[in-house]
Amino acid sequence: MHVIGTHEDEKESGGSDDVAFIEDPERGRDVWIENKRINFKLDIGAAIKTIPSNIVIEMLPKVALMPTNITLKAFGVSVNKPKGVVNPICKVKGRKANLKFVVVNLQTTPLLGLQECEELGVIKKYR
Repeated sequence: MHVIGTHEDEKESGGSDDVAFIEDPERGRDVWIENKRINFKLDIGAAIKTIPSNIVIEMLPKVALMPTNITLKAFGVSVNKPKGVVNPICKVKGRKANLKFVVVNLQTTPLLGLQECEELGVIKKYR
């Protein structure tokens, strides 16, 4: 397990933030979509979920690609117009969630954010 924070950290800072635990963030997490296993990077600070267009084309041809008006801006400099969005049912160890991913034109690892990690039971939050 990778510790994002500890209960002691919370007590020392006087804050009431939740503590999130992620299982091996470097390895990522396998997510099943359309009976295909896809490894996702877990980023609890991510504002959106992304999946590269090559994965959608090669592994998820039955998932409908819908248009989007979203424009992505990373690190205050680069701008990327996504190909669209997909809304597949994702499964992790018996838990299912219908998630909307922005399909990007980059050769990158698919990305899950905090909310999606919680929905799929990939992380646990403690108060």
